[in-house]
Amino acid sequence: MNRTIKVLALPVILAISTLCATKPASANVLKDLGVGTGSNVISGKILHNGSALGNAASGAATGAVVHATHKNLLQDSAVGAATNTVTGAIIGNGHTGKNAISGAADGALINILK
Repeated sequence: MNRTIKVLALPVILAISTLCATKPASANVLKDLGVGTGSNVISGKILHNGSALGNAASGAATGAVVHATHKNLLQDSAVGAATNTVTGAIIGNGHTGKNAISGAADGALINILK
């Protein structure tokens, strides 16, 4: 039960606090959350890394943070890698290196789709 609360609550709190601190919610935010969630679940499956639920939570947090700090492809990839690595470590989901790769891919994809 405690792990479930961590997996669900911490990324949501991170995403909400990031969104509230920077910009009001918009369709672009929801798009970035969806792209981050979907791409992280898929990359987690491809890399055999973590659970689908954990990857979805990490992807949503990554999408929110990349949206809030959007600059260029390199920075969005770096922000995605850092966010996904930290979120994965907090919720205990997957391997650190694979989380960084997935997060970088999430950040790049969000940037490309903007």
